[in-house]
Formats: sequence, C-alpha cells, structure tokens
Amino acid sequence: MQESVLELERQVDERARMPGTEIECVNLLLKICAACRETDDWERLRGAAERARVLAESVGYRAGVAASLAHAAYVPYVLSDFQAAIPLAVEALRLAEECGARMAESQACAVLALVYWSVGDYEAAFRFGERTQAVAESVGDRVLLGFTYVVRGSIAQSFGELEEALDWAAKGQAIFSENGVKLGQARALIVQGGVYRAMGRTQEALEAVSRALRLAEESANQLGISRALNDLGAVYRDLGRTDEAVQYYLRALEIRRREGYRSAEITTLLDLAELYRQTGDVESAIREASGAAALAAELGVKPKLSQAHRVLADLFESAGNFRQAVVHLKEYQALHAAIAQDRAAARLKTSELVASLERVRAEQASLVESEKRSALANLAGTLAHEMNSPLGALQSACDSTVRCIDRLLQSWNGQGASPRISELLEILRKNAGVLTSATGRLRSVFERFRNFTELEDQEFRELDLVESLERAFTLLAIRPEIAVRRALQPLPRIFGHTAEINQVFLQLLANAEASISGPGEIRVATSSGEDQLFVEIADTGRGIDPGRLAKLFEPGFALGDSRVKASFSLFACQHIIRRHGGEIRVSSTPGLGSVFTVVLPRETMAAAHLYPPLSARPGSAGAPSLRA
Repeated sequence: MQESVLELERQVDERARMPGTEIECVNLLLKICAACRETDDWERLRGAAERARVLAESVGYRAGVAASLAHAAYVPYVLSDFQAAIPLAVEALRLAEECGARMAESQACAVLALVYWSVGDYEAAFRFGERTQAVAESVGDRVLLGFTYVVRGSIAQSFGELEEALDWAAKGQAIFSENGVKLGQARALIVQGGVYRAMGRTQEALEAVSRALRLAEESANQLGISRALNDLGAVYRDLGRTDEAVQYYLRALEIRRREGYRSAEITTLLDLAELYRQTGDVESAIREASGAAALAAELGVKPKLSQAHRVLADLFESAGNFRQAVVHLKEYQALHAAIAQDRAAARLKTSELVASLERVRAEQASLVESEKRSALANLAGTLAHEMNSPLGALQSACDSTVRCIDRLLQSWNGQGASPRISELLEILRKNAGVLTSATGRLRSVFERFRNFTELEDQEFRELDLVESLERAFTLLAIRPEIAVRRALQPLPRIFGHTAEINQVFLQLLANAEASISGPGEIRVATSSGEDQLFVEIADTGRGIDPGRLAKLFEPGFALGDSRVKASFSLFACQHIIRRHGGEIRVSSTPGLGSVFTVVLPRETMAAAHLYPPLSARPGSAGAPSLRA
C-alpha cells in the first residue's frame, strides 16, 4: 500500500506541472486519502486532503471540495477529536448535497454516524447510518456499504440486539470477502467476536478475533491491530487466562497511546480495570478506571464515562470507601438515564421511519399496480371498440348466409335440389352456425375482459370470488401442457374492490404458470370457514427457497433480458388483500411446488371505510382518475 501511495504522489507531482490538470490532480489526491486510511497514515491523509481542497476550490470543483472535507473529517474522528470532526463532516455534507456529489455525501454521513455513535447520540447515529447505507447502495459503492453494515452491527451490539448485530456483520463480511478487503474482513470479525463473547460462545469469539488480528497485521493497520489485541485480552479474561489477557491489553494500550486513539484508549483502560478487579488488585483497578473516566469526560463520550463511573462505584464500595462510591454511583445513574433516553428516542425514531417506509412502499406499489390496471382498462376499451364493428359485420354476414340458404330452398318451391347442392347448402348452414357461436364467444371474452379491468366502478361493493377466479382464467389462457384442476365451491358474496381482487387472482395464477417449466398441474380450490373464506392456488412448479420465503412479499428488483425491473407484484397483492382485512399465506417445497392461500373475512361490509379506492386516498393526485 505504501508503494501505491508513493506512486500516486509521483503522478500528482507530474501532472501538477501540466496546465489544465487540476481536477485530475484532485482525484488522485483523493485516492491517496483513501489509501492512507487503510495504513493509518493520518498526517499524510490530512495533508493530501488539505491539498485536494485548496486545489479543488481554485478551479470551482465543488465535488472535490466536499470529498476532501469528508476525508479530512475522518482524521479527527479516529483521533477522538469529535468537536473538530463534526463541522468538517457537516460542511462536506452541505457541499455534497448542493452539487449532487453522492460519493462525498455517503462519506460525510459515514463519519457523522461514527462520531455520534461514539459520543452516545444514537438517534443521530441511526439517522446518518441509514442515510449512508441508502447512498452507498444507490451509487454502487460496495466497500463503503460493507463498512456501513459493520457499523450498524456495532450499534445493534451496543443495544443488546445480538442476532441483528451478527446478521449485519455477516453481510459486511460477505462484501469484504468478495472484494478482497482484508481490513474490512478484520473489522467484521471484531464485531462478530464481540457478539460471540456476549452470547457466551467464547471459543467462537477466540477464533473470530484471532483471525481478525492476522488480517489486520497483514494490512499493517494499527487501529485494526489494536482492536483485535484488546478483544483478545477480553476473550482470555473470560477464559480465566489472566497473564495472557494482561499482555494483550498492554500491547493494545501501547498502540492506542502511540497513535493517539484516545477513545479506544478508554476502552482498554476500562478492560484493564475490570481485569485487576477480578484478580483482587483494587488499587490498580481504581487507577485505570480513574484514568478512563478523566479521558472520557474530556472527550465527552457519555457511554464510556457512564461505564467508568459504574466501575469506580463498585471498586470504592469493595474498598470500603462508601462516600466515593456514592459519588460515582450518582454520576453513573444520571448518565445511564440520559443514555437510556437517547436510546429510547433512537428506537422510536427508527420504528417511525420503518413504518413510514412501509406506508410509502405500499402506496408506490398501489400506484404501480393501478397504472397497470389503467393501461389494461384502456387496452380493453380500445379492443372492445375496435372489434365491435368487425364482430357485428361477421354476425350480420352469418345471418345473411342463413337467410340466403332459406330463400334458395324456397325458390326451388319443392322441386328439390340435386343431392350435391343440398349437401353444400347444409355445409354452409353449419358453417354459419359455427361462425355465429364463435362470434358470440368472442363477444363474451371481450365483455369479461372489459369487466375484469373495469376501473370506473371502484365502490366497495358486493363481489363473487368464484366469478373473479373464472374471469382470471378467461384472460390468462394457461399453456395446454399444464393441467388445471378446479374445486370451486360456491362462496358467500363479500364486499370489496372487484378490480383489485381480480388483479390478485390473475397475478397468483400467472405466477403459478410461470413456476412450471414443462408439463405440470395447477390446482385451484375454494372453501369457507366460520369467519373466513379461502382461495387456494397450488402448483407443481419449481418451488421457493426457504431463504426467500420471509421476503417474498417485499418489493424488490429482478434482472431479465439485460434490464433491471422493479418487482411489486406479490407485495401489491398482499397489500390489496390486507386492505380487505385478509392475508396471503404461502408454503413451498423446492422442487415440488408452492401453495398460495388467499384468506378473506366473511364480513367486510362494516369496514368499507377502511378500504378506500386509490383515488380517494390523500396524495394520489398522480394516479389515474377513478370514480368512487
């Protein structure tokens, strides 16, 4: 990595002598900043970021200014100068938003998330963490996304949400392994090791942290090395191997003091205090915990300051100094209450954001499906209009043919026609009957098509589920090699939006057909219970992997024919059925098929006001005009 930085610096010096290369030089300097973050070369990073900022400002390259400030903000964060990091990151974020520099925006948000998490402002940390993830996903920055996942895992761990923390760390680990980022792998393993310790899975923690240390040493990253050493000390403390634990702690402390990682130094001091307390060396424990408290107070790190006061309260109590114990206990209680309030606010805010996101997704899905139905309705209207005249002409021609045959027969007035002529006339009569029947059938199909896609009637009115299924079968025209078995018992009529229910059945049947690659079978059955009605659509298709079932009804994206397409279909179906007071259940066995069951309440009339059509909902001005 050092050779890479030197080569980049050589390129900057070379291009700086050429006119009109300022933006290229800025971008090279930003690459140097990124490389220095991996090697903990903070002074070089600071210098490269400042040089990039000045050069970018000289040519009005605002995206370069934003990115250089975001890199510059990372240095004081690592060195625990949070008061210096925040204004740099905020300014970087402001500029990035103004000029649309998405990469710089994500970097600035990442620094702010880390800073606020470090000082215990969990609401702000969650807010900027979510934003970092969203921007990283939108610009395709996989490495930054991996670090975002790991940070979210750390936050979840600090909240005691251990399974969630493991999940985030595993996601980050997968990205880093895929991209060969050893430092990122080490960071993810550190989080996993901490979670395993909290779960009491000490051996797994030892393996994860030992591997993290090897990766950090291969990357020559002092921050990563000190993290792994400190966590190894904690693991060996849990194993009761005190001497080894002390050695690992002291090695971590040496690196953290040398490199200026002051916030991390607090962690090691507190861990040493706990270790000395366990061995009965109360004097040494008080010394280390007091040092941690003083440093935490200086940096304004509330979680670690609270922890230090708690440790000191226990230590002074065990030493018989109850006056000092009470002082530290009061400090701990005040800080603990403040932190708990911050965490509760963060959880509430996150819950509100999740609920808001679900509402937005539901409305988006409804709009998308409404647009589809609107297009289908327009198509149905156009087809009905365009086909009405030809079908009328065809029917008229058939009627004329029959009348002509009758008149021919009458004109012979009993004289009789030759057998051949009689045979031909009978063939013509039969053909006319076949055409009349086909014309009537076509009219019926178009009428069903029009009824199926009718959006003008969106009242919450009585409907027949079996009739809706029949309409869906009429439109779908399932492949002949797929057998369709129907067990459609009559069901009580319920109240709902007919077009939306039609859309659900059509989508589920289409999915069932698509899941079958060759010959197969689709079974459709209806049944009723005391309070509910059931429509079951089963297929003998490929089935669904268990890992996908949990997220089957979430909106997503699918790749097809080299195009990425938004996928709202099943999400919209579930949303429609839930709006009608029911749900869609699914069971599946890979290789054997799937069963989708639509469950609806018998009585929905009293709840009509809960299920307004899309046109009646606030904020749907952009939707097709529907008449309630």
